[in-house]
Amino acid sequence: MKKSIKKYFDTLKSFLKKRYKLVLILVVIAAGIGLYSYNKAQANREVLSFTTPTKRNLTKTLEVSGIVDAAERVNMRFAAGGKVVYLGAQEGDTVKKWQTLATIDGR
Repeated sequence: MKKSIKKYFDTLKSFLKKRYKLVLILVVIAAGIGLYSYNKAQANREVLSFTTPTKRNLTKTLEVSGIVDAAERVNMRFAAGGKVVYLGAQEGDTVKKWQTLATIDGR
């Protein structure tokens, strides 16, 4: 087995001696292609930037103009007539369940 390996290297050595200029040119061309490919890959590389996150309050404001109408309207009726002495809400106010809206003097 050692003889076959030695014979292989002797054949390779003889080939390189005869054609060393061709081998040198091929090595230089391969190195040039490799260098060109590497530089092209580096040029197309995306540059990333990083920042440290900070805690802060964000405020978003939306200003619009137009007419707003209630989804539901209620007509109020009273069993007894009289003078309104207390009005708990104005037109356009938001009211809560069981909120007193008006009081009538029943005298």
